[in-house]
Amino acid sequence: MLQAFRREKPAWRLSDLARKMRISRSSAFRTAYTLEVAGFIEKDPGGNRYRLTSKALKLGFEYLASLEIVETARPVLEKLRDETNLSAHLAILDGRDIVHLARIPSHGPLASTVTVGARRPSHATPLGRALLLEKSKAELAAIFGKSKLEAFTEQTPTTLTALEALLKADRARGYIVSHGSFLLGGGSVAAPVRDSSGKIIAAINVSGPTDEIFEKVEAAGRLNDLVVGAADEISARFGFAAGRRMSA
Repeated sequence: MLQAFRREKPAWRLSDLARKMRISRSSAFRTAYTLEVAGFIEKDPGGNRYRLTSKALKLGFEYLASLEIVETARPVLEKLRDETNLSAHLAILDGRDIVHLARIPSHGPLASTVTVGARRPSHATPLGRALLLEKSKAELAAIFGKSKLEAFTEQTPTTLTALEALLKADRARGYIVSHGSFLLGGGSVAAPVRDSSGKIIAAINVSGPTDEIFEKVEAAGRLNDLVVGAADEISARFGFAAGRRMSA
């Protein structure tokens, strides 16, 4: 029921919640009553609709605060932001989506506006490709099924075959460079973060205007090296030996 409350639909009537969840009105009432007593939802002044309360937001922040990786990665991301003057981010994979866990905005006028907790499609984003980097064909098929992948720009892969081809090139390169696969005019360089076993557990990136990313990527690969180096530094703090990679 909590998942029904979104930015596009912040308030719900009880009958609509029941239909959304495909449960009886009495079951919806009992669930809503429990959440209301616990303080996670409340009725609007008219008493006809339910809304989330700040307690639900606090729960999300408590979860983020409990994640060791956020605390571990933040100083490294701040350093990466200062070195590149680009916004830096940390994300994990959740189903078909990535979830942003940290955002370190650049000091420039075009700082990132992505919010912590925001979800974006993994197939269309460089952070997502970093998280999918070593997934097998079977694992990718299990994640995405047979449905066509949504296109956001002309650079977005719209089939599993196209995505697999990009991931193969990404593995050979060791990092991801994207020039507008999710947002027109937006560029990014991303790299995976690993645990002590070498498993990819998160990904980081820097993002900015495409022209600026192109310029910095082509500057003797310095931007690529900085992003990969930051990812390796975070990984090392989780026991991963920098330079060691899983087989493609």
